[in-house]
Amino acid sequence: MALGQGAVLELLKIIPGAITTTFSLATLVAVYDQLG
Repeated sequence: MALGQGAVLELLKIIPGAITTTFSLATLVAVYDQLG
């Protein structure tokens, strides 16, 4: 059970980072597209 909880906690830590990274990349692409 501890292993399962640990895996879930790791995912909860990773997912927001992945979303933030994706959003940041999308924003950079949009800005670059407007400037280009």
